[in-house]
Amino acid sequence: MKTVRVLGYAINGRGMGHLTRQLAIIRQVRRIAGAAGARAECWVLTSSEADTLARREGIPSIKIPSKSMMRDAGLEPARYLAVARAWVLQAVATLQPDVLVVDTFPAGSFGELSAALELVPRRLLVRRAMRAEAEREAAMEALLPLYDRVIVPDEGVSPILLRERPELLSRADARAALGVPEGRRALWIALGGGGDPTSATVLPRLVDSLRDAWHLVVAAGPLYTGPERRGDGITWLERYAGMELLPAADAAVSAGGYNSVHELRFVGVPTVFLPQEKLADDQEARAAGSALGPVARRVEDVPALLEGLAPVTPSVSNGARAAAVAVLSLVLDPDAVAAAAARWDDETLGAVLAAGLDGEDRKSTRLNSSHSSVSRMPSSA
Repeated sequence: MKTVRVLGYAINGRGMGHLTRQLAIIRQVRRIAGAAGARAECWVLTSSEADTLARREGIPSIKIPSKSMMRDAGLEPARYLAVARAWVLQAVATLQPDVLVVDTFPAGSFGELSAALELVPRRLLVRRAMRAEAEREAAMEALLPLYDRVIVPDEGVSPILLRERPELLSRADARAALGVPEGRRALWIALGGGGDPTSATVLPRLVDSLRDAWHLVVAAGPLYTGPERRGDGITWLERYAGMELLPAADAAVSAGGYNSVHELRFVGVPTVFLPQEKLADDQEARAAGSALGPVARRVEDVPALLEGLAPVTPSVSNGARAAAVAVLSLVLDPDAVAAAAARWDDETLGAVLAAGLDGEDRKSTRLNSSHSSVSRMPSSA
């Protein structure tokens, strides 16, 4: 059986969007590779301080402290740059991937990937939309020809999300899992991964102003370090990525990050947005174009805006499967990859989950041998 080695590179600091997209693609790579008769060995290199999300998804990660962490620790920028470049080069040389999947920044956030690119036979860039000035940076444009494939979420490929539709809980099951009382409206509150400097002050203010009118599900994020608000009428969400629980929500208050907005669109949750200021990411423009609800200018405006929300219909599909097909087609027969992906439709995934498995390729052989009634299950042999 052919082994395909795939390495995802996800820069992040106090966020987790790049890492989440890489994990979403890798989950699909493992499924589709198994159905195409190959074994997938997948790794993630990341600077996200939320790297244990990879462990929760069963994907091995190699971690370096982020630029934000190094600044907090007082490390000299030149020293960090030297360490990061050596770390990336050594990791890529040791893992010897067949395909390198890079998120957003073709050279990394400060050029740390440049020397490592030539070590990998095939390279794919997931080029998420950024502010125009960041898109036009000469260093970014110069490295694009080094990539065999560039995919652009929202342009030919749907937004890349961590969960497929059969992996979402039903509304009743999600509300039960979160402890939402019968007859109570559930409000999802999430300000990204929790590491934005404003989160520690904005999140408590939101909770204090909304806890009487709603049952609050507070997805503070793994990087949140501010005051917590627990007690009656509040579910403080401990897990890192709770997309599968979004069907419990009647409405949401959210930052305007890529993953947050598109997960809410995927489930169809009316939302009031509180965009965060980012260097390369225009959260306000994304939120305004989402058709989920208004953008609030102040925390004090949120309660009234929530009462004016209208129901929305899920309006986006998940592009993770298509991204995985693009990755695997660089090293396997594209027709075989396409056929394997087609077999992993929602019906098949639903059957796998109903059988008590998670749909990852590492378990599909056991399903074939012990649950032969699931006739449409892709083979991993």
